[in-house]
Amino acid sequence: MKIIFYLLLTSLVLACTPQRRFTRLIDKFPHLLTTDTLTIHDTVRVEVPKVVHDTVISQHFFTQITRDTLVLQKERLTVKIFHDTIKKNVYIKGECDTITVEKIVERKIPIKYYERTPTWKKIINWILLVAIILVILYGLYRLFNFIKKKR
Repeated sequence: MKIIFYLLLTSLVLACTPQRRFTRLIDKFPHLLTTDTLTIHDTVRVEVPKVVHDTVISQHFFTQITRDTLVLQKERLTVKIFHDTIKKNVYIKGECDTITVEKIVERKIPIKYYERTPTWKKIINWILLVAIILVILYGLYRLFNFIKKKR
């Protein structure tokens, strides 16, 4: 008798290992181990606005300018220097063009196929189940009392 008890006890202990329970769970619900990522391609656009600035110099600061207009350009910056020989003024106009930079951003978002049910949802489900059972039992009680009174 003791041998049978010990055999049953060892088979019970060996049958309930966490590894076997996990294997059975995965066999029933293979989507629990499925991992997937969603890739989103997004375009970010950054604009630096155009800047314009004008200045007048009335003194003889630029005596080397003999032509009417001097234009200096580098990348997106343009500086124009106008020399007015009649009024003896120098006009400086600086202009910086608009820059638009577009960058493609790739984001990988993991997708969860399985999430644990929150405790409050479990409690609400149990309360609803008990309420439905009580309503059914009350209905059956009223039905049996009605049948007894008719006899």
